[in-house]
Amino acid sequence: MEITVERLREEDLEETFAMCMRAFREEHSLEEVRQVYERLRDDPDYYFLLARADGRIAGYTTMALVWDLFDGKAPIATIWYVCVDQVFRRCGIAKRLLAEAERIAVEERGCELMLLTCAEKNTSAHELYRSAGYSDKIDRAFVKYLDDEL
Repeated sequence: MEITVERLREEDLEETFAMCMRAFREEHSLEEVRQVYERLRDDPDYYFLLARADGRIAGYTTMALVWDLFDGKAPIATIWYVCVDQVFRRCGIAKRLLAEAERIAVEERGCELMLLTCAEKNTSAHELYRSAGYSDKIDRAFVKYLDDEL
């Protein structure tokens, strides 16, 4: 199986959106997603990455770079929303997405740190991230939802 990773294009947005909503069983508005895409697609610190397997859309992730005033020599890369179509799970899609994000972060942007968060109950994702070299033993992510409804 040939796996490629590229930047998400507008013509692939609707199909990618549907895949992610199925994978995470979430409901968001395509129009809201389209507005975010339009606002950030040309931002040099945002990367919407799409994986294809044998030419078919198979996975997606977002990488965003964050600059800290006191650690300003290199941005911190953050990964959000790693999504793989159920048909393509356990085929190396997520690892390929992570590897491309890491390549961009290091080679193109000079990052020294990449971080991601994951739901505590998503143990299969924990295994994936550990096998890709991520550790949850060094630092802890603390999350506070600001929406009372969550």
